Amino acid sequence: MMPSWFPMDVDSCIGDLCVPAVSEYVADDEINLTASTQDLWAVSRTILGSEAFLEPEIAEDLELKPACSRFISSDNKLMLMPIVPMYHGSTALESVFMSSSKVTTLCSAKTWQCEARLDFNGRAECIREDLLPRYAEYWDMSKPVLFEKGPRGMYDKVLREYPEIQKEQKEQAKGLMDAGFGDLSLAYIIMWRPVCMSVLSSHARIELKKDPLKFARDELEWFEDLVKSHKYLTAREIPVLVTSLGDMMWNEKYSRPRMLEFVPCVGEIDFDYVPQKGTDIFPGNEWKAEGSLRSFGKSVNPKECCGYDVVRKACRIKRSGYVFDVLPKAEKARADAAVAYLHARS
Repeated sequence: MMPSWFPMDVDSCIGDLCVPAVSEYVADDEINLTASTQDLWAVSRTILGSEAFLEPEIAEDLELKPACSRFISSDNKLMLMPIVPMYHGSTALESVFMSSSKVTTLCSAKTWQCEARLDFNGRAECIREDLLPRYAEYWDMSKPVLFEKGPRGMYDKVLREYPEIQKEQKEQAKGLMDAGFGDLSLAYIIMWRPVCMSVLSSHARIELKKDPLKFARDELEWFEDLVKSHKYLTAREIPVLVTSLGDMMWNEKYSRPRMLEFVPCVGEIDFDYVPQKGTDIFPGNEWKAEGSLRSFGKSVNPKECCGYDVVRKACRIKRSGYVFDVLPKAEKARADAAVAYLHARS
């Protein structure tokens, strides 16, 4: 079931996220989500009704490990890569990092949505090799943080990409040094979208109306891929931050400090930043951003639009129309388990 405000005409968009004109939503200044690990487990059990993935694991698994120091020497670079499913808010996430003077993106390549989905030659093909030398042609290599949006979300992409970057670092060391990479380290940000927030996506709304069961199964696949990617990277001790689109939109007081704790080398980030034409974005990017992430979040009430509980950081799953309710029992249990895994680490 779609919410009563299900929009046909929209007022504001950031990438695939669109909302109609509604009364402004203002978050509760008293919201405090710095809960302990045990609290998160308890909340997850209450909300999700699933014990899977919630056993008290090694505490280090939930600790936030910085991917860089506050100041990076000129000989060092951090490659920062979001792991976000397609049409799940990656454009909004990148717009926040564009606000930092220490971050460079691939937007100057003038590809769609600043993504490395083309071979920078007009052919619709994914870049699979010589990633770093090609990216260096479009990154501002004088900056310490090299942002690469993707697209990235499927576990297979992460599984293919990470070894390739390692291979290039080893086999093309001199060329990369000459290109300005210096000592390159990697870090990832996994951002997941609580499934009840799907109605904010123009793409998801079409798919939901067309075939709710297929949409639910596709979302399940995305969630499980994010879990697999997290396990793969953390097993290799690669820094990973997990965040949710819900927190990014409606709880900046929680999200922004976590981002800066994870990547202090970005200096400052501004959730109210709007990418500038000719500086951040260029013709060919087809960038769809008519405001900032903060203004977008204020334009829609999380409870009224989506049945999303900001304090508990979760969908109110007993409400009518919860996306995963259409799944068979076993698949819904898998969905709940994947959500619980990501929720406990966000």
